[in-house]
Amino acid sequence: MVESMNNRAPESKLTLVLMAGMPGAGKTTPALALGRSLGWPVIDKDSLKSPMLTKGISNDLAGPASYALMLAMADDLLVRQRLSAILDSPGRFPDHSSPCHSERSEESRLPHGDSSLRSE
Repeated sequence: MVESMNNRAPESKLTLVLMAGMPGAGKTTPALALGRSLGWPVIDKDSLKSPMLTKGISNDLAGPASYALMLAMADDLLVRQRLSAILDSPGRFPDHSSPCHSERSEESRLPHGDSSLRSE
């Protein structure tokens, strides 16, 4: 089946899975196993944050920046590349007043104004 070979799904089958929980709860192992099983990319927030901390960026900036990067990557995978994806994150997203918040509106990121992907 071509669809499973290239991870491209019809619009109605695009999926974004959020593996969220407390740090150390065991999100990464099942996220990676699910990603391998489905052939979906896994975006790990800690993998985005760690290099920033290593380069001396403060946690106050690296935390919100890593969420912004994770969400931008998810947006690109789902909307532009038409690929399902898995997010591995504590799920404590920064508020919209964060200096890293994208100015791009939610409506413009969602395919055809699909409200099923919007958080309340």
